[in-house]
Amino acid sequence: MAFDLVGKAVKNLRLPTVDYNNSPIKIIPAQEGDINSRYFSVTLYDDRGDISLANYAKVTLNATLPDGELQMAEGEIDKVNNLAVCKIAGSMLSQLGKVSCDILLTGNDTGGTATSLTSQTFYVFVAKSQAGDDAIEGSDDYTLLVQLLNEVSELEGNIETAEEARVAAEQARVTAENTRVSNETKRVNAENARATAETNRASAETKRASAETARAEAESARASAETTRRSNEDARIAAERDRASAESTRATNETARKNAETARQTAEEARVAAEQARVTEYTELAGDMEEAIDNINAAAENAAKVEEIYNKMQITFFYDEEGYVCYEDKVST
Repeated sequence: MAFDLVGKAVKNLRLPTVDYNNSPIKIIPAQEGDINSRYFSVTLYDDRGDISLANYAKVTLNATLPDGELQMAEGEIDKVNNLAVCKIAGSMLSQLGKVSCDILLTGNDTGGTATSLTSQTFYVFVAKSQAGDDAIEGSDDYTLLVQLLNEVSELEGNIETAEEARVAAEQARVTAENTRVSNETKRVNAENARATAETNRASAETKRASAETARAEAESARASAETTRRSNEDARIAAERDRASAESTRATNETARKNAETARQTAEEARVAAEQARVTEYTELAGDMEEAIDNINAAAENAAKVEEIYNKMQITFFYDEEGYVCYEDKVST
């Protein structure tokens, strides 16, 4: 730090940047003519707590003197301790009365955009120095000034007390806010978990409903298939009964067929035997007939010859009642 604060009067200030109505106004007494001896060490805060000065590059103390003149003094930023340090220029203490002051910070945010931030206004009351001016001590003005300074000192004590109470309340509020934020974070996490669980439950319910619909459809298809199966089974049983009945009839018919076949075979064998006997008999009969025919033909020839002879002999042949050949001699008759 370039400022040498050894042996210097340094006033520590906590200045708000928001909510001015709830923050007491700072009043700092000072003496006329002090040069290079008074400094402000400033911490800025908002509703969230102390403001980080990491992104700020320059700090300026602005002061409006009692006659309306504006003066500025550039300060330093102690980024290690997060403080803005400003020196009160001697010219700012050149006029008696109330000097209106504020702190201006300038720099760039993380995105590179130019940023400026101004604190709440605070007041420096400049009192006349007593050195080398004894005449003023006996005057009414001096008595009034001392009274005003005493009132200012008392007011500052009350302000500091109120500030301490405010700081304690702020700390309690910050603690409560941190607790609230923590509880809110827990609530949000719980709500997110509940929402996730609800989403999962809704998804599972959708899947369950879909599965139930599929199950119902499958059950309906199964029942329909079971009805068809039972109908087919009944038809199969009936067909099996018909088949068994037909098989029984077939077996009976087969038995009858076998019996008939056996009878046919027996009859066929008898027929074949009879046919063979008939053929044999026919063959024998044919032989006999051929012999008989030959005999008949021979007999016929002989008969013809005999008839020719008998005709010549005037004999008539005939058969008697018993079939014997007889003849009648026509000449004799």
